[in-house]
Amino acid sequence: MFSNVRNNILRIESSVKTYSDKKNISCNIMSLKQLSRSDIKKTNKNSLEEPGSFLLCMKKNVEFRQEESLVKAIEKKSSLSVKNNSNYYNNQCLYWNGNGFSIKSDGNSETVSLHKQIDISPISITNGLKKEYEHKKIKVKDFTIKNLEIAKETIDMVKAGLCYGSGNQIVDLFASAGESDLRTIHARTNTAVTHPFSPLISGSSNCGGVAQLTAALLVRNEKLKDHPVSIVKGGVYADGKPYDHDYVIIGDPSDPEYGPENTVVVDPWGVLAIPTTLSESVFPNPNIAVTKPKGVVKAFNKDDMENLFRESTSKIEASVRKEFGVDLKPGKELLQSLISEDDEDRFWNVFITAKDPSTQYYSDNIHLARSFDEVPKNLFEVKLKGFNLLQKLGFGMSTNKQAWSSISNTDFQYQKSERISLFDKMEESKL
Repeated sequence: MFSNVRNNILRIESSVKTYSDKKNISCNIMSLKQLSRSDIKKTNKNSLEEPGSFLLCMKKNVEFRQEESLVKAIEKKSSLSVKNNSNYYNNQCLYWNGNGFSIKSDGNSETVSLHKQIDISPISITNGLKKEYEHKKIKVKDFTIKNLEIAKETIDMVKAGLCYGSGNQIVDLFASAGESDLRTIHARTNTAVTHPFSPLISGSSNCGGVAQLTAALLVRNEKLKDHPVSIVKGGVYADGKPYDHDYVIIGDPSDPEYGPENTVVVDPWGVLAIPTTLSESVFPNPNIAVTKPKGVVKAFNKDDMENLFRESTSKIEASVRKEFGVDLKPGKELLQSLISEDDEDRFWNVFITAKDPSTQYYSDNIHLARSFDEVPKNLFEVKLKGFNLLQKLGFGMSTNKQAWSSISNTDFQYQKSERISLFDKMEESKL
């Protein structure tokens, strides 16, 4: 059985689309294949069991009644969170309108500013960088403000298109009952469609596919004709250590016209992604892989766009079953098994790739400083549910095995999606 899996992995890795991360494919596939439907693989890794955790308290012979009472309280909270969980952000959808892409929403266009939220702390939002927001103001060039606005619009589009999130973002996993992982695997193994908009079919992708889709939108934006657009493949932190992450930039940090201060980072991979300048990004010193030079705007292939669709949950499940011989469905069993592997380090917990969402930008002719940290309210609420659930079950702090066990028979109430066309003919007729 496992020899067949290895052959499948080698075959798939040899046909991975541009900008995909072969390493993560193997991690995802092997995680799936190491599962048994009746006997979930156990792990001896206890790195998450930190002092003060409920699990360690149990090991110190806390009285049974105290244990039972606490477990019931956790079970009640966890069960409520599971029942309220939504498996994907479906309030907005990205459609091809005949000439370009546009977002169709359910009518709720409300946004929230990340640095004003009290439901998630600065520590969580900034990935541990900030205990408090600094609210600093940074002067940039006029075109940088405009490029930040374009970056924000593009991030919203990618979020609406990849509505399940990323398979290697832990908050997205909890918010989608594991479906983001299945759809990311589909995105990486679906070789039937090879154009750069193919991640929209799966509705989920890791950073490579996210960067591919983001760049595809930006290089077709007339407003960016006079600016270079590049895909970044990793880079180096300030301390000299390399990082492995793909994203897109508008501008060129090596060009004095831009520099890091006026080069804009467009990275929708973050759970609650926002635009930033390269100098204010947590991923500095980029390795540029490919660039659209100034003066160039690519054209859409309308035939490809008119045939775009987002695949149904059932078809995604069938695809994984056919490819790897495993029957996996979004829900508690999939989610438990994915995070029970020894390979916990493959998951990220990154809300934004900006250092501080409260940072405000202004320029010579745009005097009113503003932050660019507004995200759709519905998106924020869906991800907050995923974040609260992972906290209740202890992942990333001290995995609460008792809590996981207590909800093992509680069904995740998630919404299975049908296949939908992403070609909005009605909107085309209005143009």
